[in-house]
Amino acid sequence: MSGLGDAMQSDLLNSFDRFGEAFQQDPFPFYDAMRAASPAWFHAPSNMYFITSYEHVNAVVKNPTVFSSEYGVSANEPPQPHIAEQIAEIKKKGWVRPATLMTVDPPNHARYRATVAKAFNARVIAALRPALEVIVEEALDALDYSQPVDVKHLFSEPVPVKVIIKALNMPIEDAANVKRWSDDTTAGIGSRLSDERAIEAAHGVVELQQFMHDEIQKRIANPTDDVISMLVKADLPLPEPDAQGNTTRKLTLEEAMGILQALVGAGNETTTKSFSAMLVDLATHPAEWEALKADPDRAALVVEESLRLSTPSQGLFRVAKVDAEVGGVPIPAGSKIFLAYTAANRDPLKFPEPNAFIPDRENVRDHMAFGGGVHFCIGAPLSRLESVIALEKIAQRWNTMEVTNAKGHPEEWPLRYEPSFVLRGLTSLHLRITC
Repeated sequence: MSGLGDAMQSDLLNSFDRFGEAFQQDPFPFYDAMRAASPAWFHAPSNMYFITSYEHVNAVVKNPTVFSSEYGVSANEPPQPHIAEQIAEIKKKGWVRPATLMTVDPPNHARYRATVAKAFNARVIAALRPALEVIVEEALDALDYSQPVDVKHLFSEPVPVKVIIKALNMPIEDAANVKRWSDDTTAGIGSRLSDERAIEAAHGVVELQQFMHDEIQKRIANPTDDVISMLVKADLPLPEPDAQGNTTRKLTLEEAMGILQALVGAGNETTTKSFSAMLVDLATHPAEWEALKADPDRAALVVEESLRLSTPSQGLFRVAKVDAEVGGVPIPAGSKIFLAYTAANRDPLKFPEPNAFIPDRENVRDHMAFGGGVHFCIGAPLSRLESVIALEKIAQRWNTMEVTNAKGHPEEWPLRYEPSFVLRGLTSLHLRITC
């Protein structure tokens, strides 16, 4: 089903390196080869199973009893010992982040998710639309269309960070710092960092914790109706009554800060990456761009298809809690697993013509860009809304757009991706735009 010959498939798998240039720039032929080779392809150098078909990825995410999210940081590359010591010293200035949403299993996961979900329900998200429209319009107003527009740095990056700041009711003047700290929290995910960058990121994470600590203290002194105040006031259900008969408790400071850190990192980085991907998809498919301009209501379909085709979070990890199997392949207890959402989203058995950009496909919303099962992304409604608003406003204002390099030369294909096998986003994006 991959369309690869046996020799080519073998060559790809033999050369596979999750940190390698070839894979990080174009992972899809490798994923096709994995899918054709095995329902759970084992990569000995990383001691990890790669799950790449829609059927089996979907089955694993819906079975947290067997396939655990409590992998901690073991899935990332550890720093060298001398750097690890420096990072440990830096971390002493902050707080130990407990497992809450992403790396905890049911039933504890349900306790945390129910506590946070109230701040991301449909009514709350819908009420943000006017503010989100202003953020998008101000960003578009500020662009200089007389030259190639640095879309990544002038639109794709600032809009999502301002949206998450608005959603969390944090000071807008801190947007640049929040963006930098957000980059630092995700820097090591699926990447090999230089010693300098690893130390820089560690400092940034502590700075973000200190910032979140101050914001929480402000809400304790003067509570409002925002997300941070909700976390401060929230009652976390206990697994069973304590010695005093209490059935709930307040979140600890560390738990509240950890949840906020996750919301900032996940809510910002992935949407930034998907913004740029959507614009590339439209710029390279003129008929779909014309269709969107003629009918801005198509924005929701474009968003879903672009998320499928250009999944910003390529996958997440699991650990087998017991001896198990995937598609008949034995998975020993303790095994690390990478659920390749982006590969599942291009599985031809689920999505015919998987590499084509087809917003009108019947199952366009069945993609796994936001994960699945109990860990389905809690911020998905907000991400979808801001993406739709962005496309609606862009379709109303822009006439043509063309991918160029910084000098405006369309013949030099400029697209390159960041060095991560987990988070997939462009290093830069310039568009020549007419209005």
